[in-house]
Amino acid sequence: MSEVEDQDPPVPDSGLEEIIQKISTEHAFDVRGYKRSTLYRRLQKRMADAGCSGPEAYLVRLDIDPNEYERLVDTILINVTEFFRDPPAWEFLQQHCAQALVRRRGAGSPIRIWSVGCASGEEAYSLSILFHELIGEQSLRDFKIYATDVDPHALATARAAVYTAADLQHVSPARLHTYFDALPGGRYAVKREVRSSVIFGQHNILKDPPISRLDLLVCRNLLIYFDADTQQQLLPRFHYAVRSEGYLFLGKAETLMTRSHIFRPLEPRFRVFQRVPPSAGDSLHATLDYRRTVLGPYQDSLQVEAENYMLHAVIDRAADPVFLLDPSGRILMASDPARELFEIKDGLSGVTLLDMAERLRPVALRLALEDARTAARSTHLDQVEIVKADGSRVQLQVDVSPILNPMGNPTHILLWGHDETEWNQLAVELDHTREELETVTEELQTTNEELETTNEELQSTNEELETTNEELQSTNEELETTIEELQSSNEELESANDELRARQDTLDALTRYQDMVLSSLQAGLVVLDERCVVITWNRVSENTWGLREEEVVGRQFFSLDIGLDVRQLEEPLSQLMRGESLLEKYELAARDRRGRPVHCVVRMNALREAPGEPPASPGGAVLIIEARPRS
Repeated sequence: MSEVEDQDPPVPDSGLEEIIQKISTEHAFDVRGYKRSTLYRRLQKRMADAGCSGPEAYLVRLDIDPNEYERLVDTILINVTEFFRDPPAWEFLQQHCAQALVRRRGAGSPIRIWSVGCASGEEAYSLSILFHELIGEQSLRDFKIYATDVDPHALATARAAVYTAADLQHVSPARLHTYFDALPGGRYAVKREVRSSVIFGQHNILKDPPISRLDLLVCRNLLIYFDADTQQQLLPRFHYAVRSEGYLFLGKAETLMTRSHIFRPLEPRFRVFQRVPPSAGDSLHATLDYRRTVLGPYQDSLQVEAENYMLHAVIDRAADPVFLLDPSGRILMASDPARELFEIKDGLSGVTLLDMAERLRPVALRLALEDARTAARSTHLDQVEIVKADGSRVQLQVDVSPILNPMGNPTHILLWGHDETEWNQLAVELDHTREELETVTEELQTTNEELETTNEELQSTNEELETTNEELQSTNEELETTIEELQSSNEELESANDELRARQDTLDALTRYQDMVLSSLQAGLVVLDERCVVITWNRVSENTWGLREEEVVGRQFFSLDIGLDVRQLEEPLSQLMRGESLLEKYELAARDRRGRPVHCVVRMNALREAPGEPPASPGGAVLIIEARPRS
């Protein structure tokens, strides 16, 4: 399989790379192992929040603002976690792993657990609650949880152990009542017995040595932020840290273990793995060293016995069909898969490969055995087909190799097969999938010009899908990262929305208050802009002159046909706009909307920008018109 899926696509941005090098070398926070696509997004977000137009401006900001580095680190470290995240995975962990650890625990041998990248502590306390439920009221020395993270601010939150009701949405009511104390303001504190089992500490998984002798290592949704090389470097560290037959618990988007031979999957859906125990050869070497020391006079015979025993152990434990033959073709040793495949039910005494039924010994295999016996020549055979008794067919890839003595003569023949049936079926399915993808690509090419850009992206995606199926797994990791970023952004948008809603409420209250004030005036109020266009026309003005507000607003004041000769106010308004002093009031004769004679007193004021200050430029005028009946 290709490793292309674990590599970030190259993004030629020298400015962002310079920022990455700077924070990695000058601030003791090495992010060069992080995925470039993720880093670039987080850097661009921080630059936008800081108001920097580009990488050059942001480099200057890092040099002059000592607090900017901490804000940048907080942006890069996406601390998204929760209690019992992915509940089905936690149920499997409790039923199949935690219970097994509790059963295996001996006296004076506590269970050791490491939560890597614990963020604000929800995951570590979830582990503590889970094991408290299994162990019950036994001594707290029965298990210890080491929770580490590179972010000191997140660790401070974790040590405080206080969370909101929203943080506890996946905690059942029974657990909430048993393991949390309610606080004022809808908050909850983790109880002391749960906190006492957890030890928090700052730790960089990429630089600091791992914690060892672990029964369980939990590292969920941390590897998705690292590139493929960094992930491969972490795998041996995990293997070193976990005890034999210990467990590894990863996040649902992390697929690194699918390529590992040192951890076996317990449940691939939930990313739960178990460390593969040491091979039989490791313990065998220790045993033989001891026997050589005690039985020195018999070392030669012991060596032969040990080598024969070693060979038996290797062939018996082989996962593939393996035969050891003598030159005549008699079977000396056979692995369990070979016995099952070739239907060998009894002992091997006197059985030769050529004595089997015709369907179990293809012609190509017979010729390869003859070449190994007579010409001491190795042969590699592809697509060797075996027909089993039930009619099913098995396709093997077979290597036939002679084992030579010092004289160059074959003493044994090793036949090693590898079952390729499933791989061939997958190859056929892959070819079919490729044909379907090619058909889809041709159909996409017929779309119109509006979909041309989308079509190019889909063609690129199809080409990536044709190279390997694991590329989709890498895309899944990227999507998980984006989801967590969107969760973080959504929280920021919710805060901004709450603030806007509060401001809107304040504005609505001010508007209602203004309407109430205008309605309470006993005189007509007219507000004009600098071009004498009506902006405000209150209820008293409507009742006096017979024109509604919607009929007046937006019209020229001097064009209004009302019982008051507004042209008489044109010169005073012009003076007011020029900033000249005016009379305190103007008295005019007029008729109201019913034609009754009224005496009007008009007062004018400039529309000011701030109370008690002259306007910086003509901004309009405020007219207060009192209309009284004439006697």
